[in-house]
Amino acid sequence: MKTTVLVGIIVLLSTASLQVQATEADAPCLDCAATDGKVLSKSAIAIQEAVKPSEKKSDQQSEMHWIDAAFFVDTKPVGKELDVIFKNPSDLNINIYKMKNVNSIFTSFLNHKSLKEALQDVNKSGASLGHEEKLLLLSMVGSRLSSGYSATGKENRDINSVYLNAVKAKKEGGICGDIHQLLGDVAKSLGFEAVGRHTGQWQQDLTKDNAGGHAIMHFRDPKTGEYYVQNYSQIYNTRQKTLQSAVDVSTKILGVITGQSYVESRPGKTHEYVPATAQWVQEQIKNAATIKKDSSVMTIKAGQNEQTFAVQLGNENIKGFLMSSRINTNEGNYQVDVAGLSTRGEYSREFKDRMVDEVKVTTEAYGGAMRISAPGFDAITDTYKQGERNTLFFGANMKGSARINDTTGKIEINSINLDLKPKGSEQTKTTTAGTRTEFKVGAEQEWKDLNLKASADRTWAFIPMIEQHQKSKPTTAYDRVGVMYDTSKPDKKEAYLVVGSDVYFLEGVNVSSAVALKNSIKAVIPTEQLGTFTLSADLAKVVQNKSKDPFYDTVPTTSVGIDWNKQLNKLVDVGFNVNYTKGNQIQPFAVIGPVTPVMGGTEKKVQGMVYLHGRF
Repeated sequence: MKTTVLVGIIVLLSTASLQVQATEADAPCLDCAATDGKVLSKSAIAIQEAVKPSEKKSDQQSEMHWIDAAFFVDTKPVGKELDVIFKNPSDLNINIYKMKNVNSIFTSFLNHKSLKEALQDVNKSGASLGHEEKLLLLSMVGSRLSSGYSATGKENRDINSVYLNAVKAKKEGGICGDIHQLLGDVAKSLGFEAVGRHTGQWQQDLTKDNAGGHAIMHFRDPKTGEYYVQNYSQIYNTRQKTLQSAVDVSTKILGVITGQSYVESRPGKTHEYVPATAQWVQEQIKNAATIKKDSSVMTIKAGQNEQTFAVQLGNENIKGFLMSSRINTNEGNYQVDVAGLSTRGEYSREFKDRMVDEVKVTTEAYGGAMRISAPGFDAITDTYKQGERNTLFFGANMKGSARINDTTGKIEINSINLDLKPKGSEQTKTTTAGTRTEFKVGAEQEWKDLNLKASADRTWAFIPMIEQHQKSKPTTAYDRVGVMYDTSKPDKKEAYLVVGSDVYFLEGVNVSSAVALKNSIKAVIPTEQLGTFTLSADLAKVVQNKSKDPFYDTVPTTSVGIDWNKQLNKLVDVGFNVNYTKGNQIQPFAVIGPVTPVMGGTEKKVQGMVYLHGRF
């Protein structure tokens, strides 16, 4: 009976709680094993840990402070993944004889009555071509198809018609998604693997503040395992051997920022992926916008490679905020400047002699304007150079929970858009990478005497197909089952241990296209004389990929960190931390290791800092 009532209350919360708002920090956590009970990424090991005075919460800390300042010396984040090779057709190592052969195959390709016949011809003739000859043929086909691009509403709606339009050299050859779908068919016929499409915001001129939603093709060379991306006639070797990392690189080739990319990894399956730059921007905005009871009016973080300045003014329910954050990398400088408003609200009530013991609802919303400067790829000069975008952003989060005894039902809705540019000025159409929305429902059981929690939840995402006029539809992103052992006592300053393990059934347990595992451990050792030591480690791995989906074809990710913090007095503390990360991030996990706009590669990274922190 109690279980039935609990499910009913969860459903009611999804509607009623939209009128109440609260901070993310006070919200119930669905994935406690992964976040130690906080809605924070593992980047807290780095910069965010620096602005925590200590594990101990004092009365002085709960009061408002005017200034929260952290000064540090840190290692420089590098971006090996941006070692891109632009395959300019004129620079390919092809002699005149081979070039004539490619041109002959290209002419033959455009001399058939159907696409099916043309692809059979390419498959037969292409068997004798070398790698760079195949790239040249793809470039030539892409150039011909792009000349027939049409977004008038009269364009052809099927791929065979797009092909016939190219044969007749007409101007009704479909839009970017159609053209690159046909190019994908050609790439498959030439023997390339993991062929698909993904989307991004294409900023054709980095010196102008205009961009548009765009779909391009990706494929993998079976000999080297490296991923290539093709944008009409332009082909790039990303030098990456995982699809997620290749999309990271591809979105940087397209322009300064892409809020999220929709990735077609296998026929009929599209994933949602948040590129590295967007993850970093999202982290900075959330830090500036989140309203906390002990937040300071001004926050300063200053190091030789990274600097952040933020101001937050208002009351406990609504605040205005300004923020400027900059990080230096080998490819160039990433900088984001934002101005906006944020709101919060919360409702919490305990009941006696009722079926339900406790109900909590928290909501948060924010929005504003953003300017971002970041390196982008210039195909003309074959180099990266600084680009700039001005755009709008918004985000909203709602969490609700209902507890009966030691069983808690939870619901969460999260929505964010980092790249909204309405029509105006030089913009010819509304430019947006789409709003990323997730809906999560789950339950948690706690055994307090054993310091143990078990939880399970399902997450849905709203993802469109990369086709013309396709609307987003709810899709099961993953099911998660987790356990956590936690000996921490918030009211006591003593050593504690947190160990968590989560199993993810990607695309749902009923499908289980892939199975991923994440294990984490955190040990906190406070001492009276030496300060507090924190050791942490994470391991994430896709252990089974029965769907053979290239999106799940990743390398294991490992992160190990150590942090030391010493409170000198009520206002000032010092510390250091070191973090070792190996492997690329794996969706749907939160970022493992420090958040920077240059992650995505599989190389080893060691980052650390020594800091002085104060709240005044």
